[in-house]
Amino acid sequence: MNHWHKYPFVRILLPFLFGIIVVINWTNKLSYIIVILIGIFLISLFFFFNIKSYKWRNLFGINCFVLFVLFGMLMADLKLSSPPKSNSDLYLAEFQICAQPEVLRKNVRAVCKTNIVFDTDSIRKEQLKVIVYFPKDTIAKQLQYGDYLYSYSKLLEIEPPLNKEMFNYKRYLGYRNIHYQAFLKNKPYTIISRDRGNRMISEAIKIRQYLLNRLEYSGLKSEELGIASALLLGYDDNLDKETQSEFSNAGAMHILCVSGLHIGIIYLVLTKLLSFFHKIKKGIIIKYILILVLLWIYALITAFSPSVLRATTMFSLIIIGKCLQRNINIYNSIAASALLLLLINPLMIMEVGFQLSYIAVIGIVAIYQILDNTIKIKNRIIQKIKDLIIVSLAAQIATFPLSVYYFHQFPNYFLLTNLVVVSMAGVLLYIGFTYLLFAGIPFLGDILSTILKVSFWFLHEYVGMVNDLPMATLNNLTLSCLAVMLIYLMIFCFFRSLSLRSGKLLIFSMFFLLMLGSLYSYRIYQVSHQYKYIVYHRKNEKLINLVNGRSSYSIGDSILLNDSQFVNFTLHPYWRKYGIEKNINIDLKINIYDDKVLFKYKKFIRINNMNFLFANDEYDHIVNL
Repeated sequence: MNHWHKYPFVRILLPFLFGIIVVINWTNKLSYIIVILIGIFLISLFFFFNIKSYKWRNLFGINCFVLFVLFGMLMADLKLSSPPKSNSDLYLAEFQICAQPEVLRKNVRAVCKTNIVFDTDSIRKEQLKVIVYFPKDTIAKQLQYGDYLYSYSKLLEIEPPLNKEMFNYKRYLGYRNIHYQAFLKNKPYTIISRDRGNRMISEAIKIRQYLLNRLEYSGLKSEELGIASALLLGYDDNLDKETQSEFSNAGAMHILCVSGLHIGIIYLVLTKLLSFFHKIKKGIIIKYILILVLLWIYALITAFSPSVLRATTMFSLIIIGKCLQRNINIYNSIAASALLLLLINPLMIMEVGFQLSYIAVIGIVAIYQILDNTIKIKNRIIQKIKDLIIVSLAAQIATFPLSVYYFHQFPNYFLLTNLVVVSMAGVLLYIGFTYLLFAGIPFLGDILSTILKVSFWFLHEYVGMVNDLPMATLNNLTLSCLAVMLIYLMIFCFFRSLSLRSGKLLIFSMFFLLMLGSLYSYRIYQVSHQYKYIVYHRKNEKLINLVNGRSSYSIGDSILLNDSQFVNFTLHPYWRKYGIEKNINIDLKINIYDDKVLFKYKKFIRINNMNFLFANDEYDHIVNL
């Protein structure tokens, strides 16, 4: 029996999503794809209106599918901008700060929107999003969202990475329609006017800053202050790298991102607090309208992160359903919220937070019920513990393929972490918001401040303890895009087989597991027999990497070889992807080197029947003989 009619938003979302992905990944072939799809659409329409046979009944569905694919492609193409074409250099002139500036270690960074730009020949109005770096001084630290400024500085197009497997910052910003940056280190700038941004956003930023100041006055230590700011207000600028690493390694990073867990707790609290409206005529509608407004105010204060947008949109749909006295299917709610957000910004699909947020909630909804029905426990206390374990397990099963694909690590003790962390989340939110509301009251504020400090200290200590356990994290993991798809197909078939008691689906799951094993075996063979050389670039410096199976030789200047930042962000990603486990550094200035695998004599190198020669004294050109 076809149950798809129960999920109209899912049926719309899937082709719409497919259309967005086509535009993002195959931009150069876009015109051909559009012509093919329009052709299919027109042919299907012809058959649908001219042939009334029952066997052609599915043509309407095919038409709708193609139509929504085209709609997704159109929306993505409209949003995906490219740098403006100009025969001369562009210069920054009048611009507005359109996001709260970040104070970095050496400068102040702000996302800005230009109003007027110069080129060599003229002055013109041009709406461009650019990143502007200000010198870190007293004036720059006081810059705010909405400020209008003037400066004359060259706009530099953001360059792609020089080396393979490095993080593509150009592409990352391109999905946010940012293609230029400007450095005002030695350039004067003038503040034309203050606070000319969107009034609602401006007030939300001020409220958040006021609440952040209250947290600072509580006496929290710097690490706990960063955790409290992120957990309560979605502000992560106070988080240091060490704390982020501890939470990530322990599998508790999700607690530092305001998400469905936080919104759900706030929704339940507001539902209880406003329950007195039930005694008033039409009080239920007033109650839910108030909850809706308060949830979106909180989302605004937390800067509209993808997880907050997803959760708030979903709860909004649930609230609207309650007002209309209708039951809303959870999968429809998820699909409708995703569709709404992608209609506003189709490129949001490329944000890792968006992907993980949705896949986590789908995993919890789909897997939790199956595992809960499989494992029956009567004891209430043990049942509560089982619920926490199943929720954590479901979320981890759903997100681990994507997490490994993007972050290359897996927290081994995620269940141990989440048993305490998820349980504490509600308590910490209660304590945190109570303190923020009543911090100004003498004596009561001091008591709440003490409770706040102890609570966040305990959370930090517990996560730190889990992080310090042996083998807390599996690092340097790698998954290809194909492997991720196979794992998700295997997970889907396995849990669907448990739900339907279907042996066929279990066989499909085993088949996908076998394919995954075959893919892994092929990778091992490929890695063991790889012989290649890679030339890495950094400004005027170069480094040669000769790969022999799982080993590599890095030949370059000793300063470059010992630069930890260059090694971590340039060499390690490549080594991880290609399974290189051992690397030997060789200084260019060494005339003779021989370890029976690699032989180097002055400018000549020999490895596995491959011969190389540096063609000049600067060692910046290598020839494969």
